[in-house]
Amino acid sequence: MKFIKIITKLAIFSFLILLILTLGIGIYCYHLTKDAKLSIEKLQLSTQKIVFCDAFGKEIDSSFLNVHEKISENEIPITLKNAFVAIEDKRFYSHNGIDTKRIVGALFKNIKSGAYKEGASTITQQLIKNTHLNSKKTMKRKLSEIKLALLVEKKYSKNEILTMYLNHIYFGENCYGVKTASRRYFAKEPMELSVAECATLAAIVKAPSHYSPITNIERCKERRNLVLKTMYTQGYIDEKTYLTSKKEPLKVIYESKTYAKDYLKEVMNEVEKALPFPLFSYGNTITIYTGLDTGAQKILDELTFSMPKNANFTSILVNNELNLVSAFRSTTGIAYRQSGSTLKPLAVYGPAIEQDYIDESTLILDKPISYSGYTPHNYKNRYHGYVSAKYALAHSLNVPAVKILDGIGVKIARNTLQSLGFSMTEKDNSLPLALGATQNGISLMDITNAYGTIAKGGEHEKCTFVQKILADSTPIYIKNSTKTRVFSEETTFLLTDMLKESVKSGTAKKLSYLPFETAAKTGTVGTETGNTDAYTISYTEKYVLGVWFGSVEGEMDNSVSGGNLPATLSMEIWQELPKIRNVEGLQKPPDGIEKIALHKYSYENDLKEFAINETDTESNKLFSYYKKNRIPAEYKEDKKGVKAAFLGVKIDNFNVCIVLCVKESGNFTLSREEIAQNTPPKTTQLCHLEKTENFTFTDKNVTPGKTYRYFIQKNTQDNKNQTNNTAVYSNKITIPYIF
Repeated sequence: MKFIKIITKLAIFSFLILLILTLGIGIYCYHLTKDAKLSIEKLQLSTQKIVFCDAFGKEIDSSFLNVHEKISENEIPITLKNAFVAIEDKRFYSHNGIDTKRIVGALFKNIKSGAYKEGASTITQQLIKNTHLNSKKTMKRKLSEIKLALLVEKKYSKNEILTMYLNHIYFGENCYGVKTASRRYFAKEPMELSVAECATLAAIVKAPSHYSPITNIERCKERRNLVLKTMYTQGYIDEKTYLTSKKEPLKVIYESKTYAKDYLKEVMNEVEKALPFPLFSYGNTITIYTGLDTGAQKILDELTFSMPKNANFTSILVNNELNLVSAFRSTTGIAYRQSGSTLKPLAVYGPAIEQDYIDESTLILDKPISYSGYTPHNYKNRYHGYVSAKYALAHSLNVPAVKILDGIGVKIARNTLQSLGFSMTEKDNSLPLALGATQNGISLMDITNAYGTIAKGGEHEKCTFVQKILADSTPIYIKNSTKTRVFSEETTFLLTDMLKESVKSGTAKKLSYLPFETAAKTGTVGTETGNTDAYTISYTEKYVLGVWFGSVEGEMDNSVSGGNLPATLSMEIWQELPKIRNVEGLQKPPDGIEKIALHKYSYENDLKEFAINETDTESNKLFSYYKKNRIPAEYKEDKKGVKAAFLGVKIDNFNVCIVLCVKESGNFTLSREEIAQNTPPKTTQLCHLEKTENFTFTDKNVTPGKTYRYFIQKNTQDNKNQTNNTAVYSNKITIPYIF
C-alpha cells in the first residue's frame, strides 16, 4: 500500500513538472511570436512589385519583363498541383500546416549527418516564409512561421493555400508565379502544359538558377525526371505516363529580342544568391539598384541582335570606377569554360613581374621543351628563338609562358589567381595552368573582373550587377566593396605596356584601328579538329570589355579564334562607346617605373641588357620600361683605369647569374653587397678574375626576400687581395620568395 502511494505521488509530481514545463514553453513561444500577425494583403498578391534602377539611380523601363500575374484556382490543372505536392510536400492534404513526421525524419537525418542538410517546411510554411518573414535564421522566425502556418490552415482550404503558394514562388528568368513561368518557358497557359512540362516547373523552384532549363538544361532535365518518378511512386501518374513523359524532350522558349533582358536576368540570379529568402518576404515594393548603363547596353544589344541563331557568345562591359557591370549580352548566361591564353597575364606574367623574376625585356628562348612528359607547343608549332617577355605575351607564345611558370612555381600562380577571385583546386597545381587549363573552368565575368584589377593599378574588388536592394525603402543588401592588393602599380603598368603591344602588333591587332589606346589579350581553346572557345579581353583605365564566342556542344570551326570574331566585335563596341562615354586613357607610369634606353646591338645580338650611354646614337637605342630596382647597369669607364661592365644580372632558378665584361689587364675581385634598411651593407667576396670579355659567375648563396648589389674592383699590385676604392656596380636585385 505504501509503495502504491509513493508511485502515485511520483506520478503527480511528474505530471506537475510536465505541466509547468509545457506552460513555460507555451508562454515562451507566445512571447516570441506575439508580434507575428497574419496579413491577408500579403497572401493575396495585391501590391507586390519590383523596381529596377540603373547605375545613376534612374528607373529602368522594365515593361518588357515578365509580369507577376495572378492565377486563379480554376486555371491550375490538377497535374500541375500534383507535381508540386509530390516533390515539395507529399502529406500536404493530410497535415494541419506542420508535417510532424517530416520534422522528426529530418531531425534524425541531420543528427546522423552531423549537419543541417534537410529541412521540413511544408508548402504552407513556404508560403508564409515567402510572404511574411525576414531572412534571420532564429528560433523566433521558425516559431512565427509555424504559428502563421497553423493560422493559414484554419482560415483557408488546401486548394486556396496551394493557389497562393503557386502565385508567389520564384522560377528564375524574372518569373514570379506559375502563370508567368508557364508563359515564359513554354509560351503556354498552365492548362495547356503537358505532364513533363508541369514536372519541369516543379523542378525549377528548388534553385532557379541551378536548375534553369535555359542555362542548365541537363541539370533541369535530371530533376524533372525525379519529379516524374516521385509522382509515379505516389500514384499521381501511371507507369506508361511516367515512361512517356521521361522521354519527352525538354524544349523551352529562349530569349526574344528585348532590351537589357540578359542583364536583368543576371541581376535576379545575383539577387537569388545574395539573399537567403525570396524577395517578397522582405516587403511589398522591392527596389534593385543595378550598375546598368542604358546607353552601353543598347550598343551591345544592337551589335549582337543580328548574330546567327546558332552562335553562342557573351559580351560584358565593366565600369572600373564603380566596379559594376555596365552592360551584358549573352546566349548562355554566366558559364564556366576553359579560358585559354587569357590566363597568361594573370597566372604567369603578372606574378613573375611582381616577384621580380622577369622584366618586359627579359629574353626567353622559345623552342620545344618537355617537362616530365608534358610538352607545350606553340600555335602551328612555330618557334622564334630568343624573344622578349613582351613579345611572347603580345603574340601569345605558349613555350615561354610555361617556362616562366616553371621558374616562379605553380603555387605562386595559383595563389595569385585565388586572390583575383578565381576558384582553384589542388588539381590546378600543374604547368598547363600557364595556358589556361583549369579543373572547373572560369567564367568570362571573373576573367573580365581580373583584367579590371590590372586596369585599376592592382587592387582587386569583385564586380557585381547589383549595387543595393531596398525593401519598402529599407536596405536589405549593399554591395561588398572590400579591396585586396594583388599586384603593385609597377607590375600592372608593365603588364599594360606589354598588352598594348598585343594590340599594336600581336594577336589583338584588330583593335589597333581604334583612335585611342587600348590594352588587350586574346585566347583560343580547341584542338586540331576544331575550337571550343575564343576570347578577347580589352581595357582602358575606365572600362574593361570581355567578349567570348564558343561552342556549347561539340566544336566550332577552326577559323573562329580570339583574334578574329571576338576581336572584331570588341572593336565595334569600342568604336561606339566614345559616343556616349569618355573611355580613353591607360595607366600612367607610377613613381617606381623608369623608361630606359638599352643598347640595341648588344640586346639583339649578344642577348645582353644594359643601359646605353647618353652619347650613343638614337639608332642604337631600344627603349623599355623597368622597375627602378631592376634597372640594368650602365657601362662605365672609371677615370682611374677600371674598364668593366655588368652585361647582365639575372635570377635563374633562384640563383643569380652574373655576366661581366672586363676590358683591361689586371687582377680583379667580384664581390656582393647585401642591402637592408637601417643596416650597413654586408660585403662578401665571391671570386677573383683577370681580363675577360665574357665572364659568367653563378651566385648560389642568396636568400629569398633579400636585396643584393654586385661590384667589381681592381686589386693592388702588391697584394692581390687588397682592392682599391674604385668599383663598378651592378643594379640592385631582389630574390623572390619561394612559396
